[in-house]
Amino acid sequence: MTTLVPHPEAMIRLHLVECCVALFQDYGSAMQATPEPSTVHDLAGIIGFTGAHIGGTLSLVSSSSLLARTRPTAPVNTAEVEDWAAELANQLLGRLKNRLLQHNVQIQLSTPVAVAGRHLELRTLSTPLYFHSELGRLAVWFDVRFDEDFVAEQIQEGQSVAEGELELF
Repeated sequence: MTTLVPHPEAMIRLHLVECCVALFQDYGSAMQATPEPSTVHDLAGIIGFTGAHIGGTLSLVSSSSLLARTRPTAPVNTAEVEDWAAELANQLLGRLKNRLLQHNVQIQLSTPVAVAGRHLELRTLSTPLYFHSELGRLAVWFDVRFDEDFVAEQIQEGQSVAEGELELF
C-alpha cells in the first residue's frame, strides 16, 4: 500500500533546506537556514525543471563575493563566478531531484543560467528560504506548480544515488 505525502510543498522545502546546507558544506561553508532576509544580491543562478504533474524553477541568489569564495578554484574573472552561480543552482536542484526520487517523483532539469545585476530582487509567488554563513547570506526561491494529478509517496529508502556519484543508464 502506498502512503501519500499530505503536504508535498512543505516536504520539498524541508528537503531543499537540507540540500542547500549540505551543498555549501561540501564547498567549505557552514551555511545555516535563517528567518532573516538576505538583502544584498548581485548574482543569481536559475534553473527550471519539469516532470509528470510538476514543474517550476529554482533560483539561488546571493552576492558574487560569497559565491566566488565557495568556488573550488579561485575565479579569474566575473564570467567564471557567473558560471559558478549557475552550476550551484544546478547542483542544488540535482540534490533535490535525488531526494524527490525517494518519493517516486521524477523531474528533468533544464540548462541553468546566471543573471547578474545590482540589487537583484525576484518577484515570485513563493516565499524564499534564507541562509547565512561566515561567508555571507543567500536566498533560494523554489517556485513549483503541481497539477491535480500530482502524487508524492512517503520516503522509500535506498532509491537515491549519493551526491557526486555517476549513474549510467
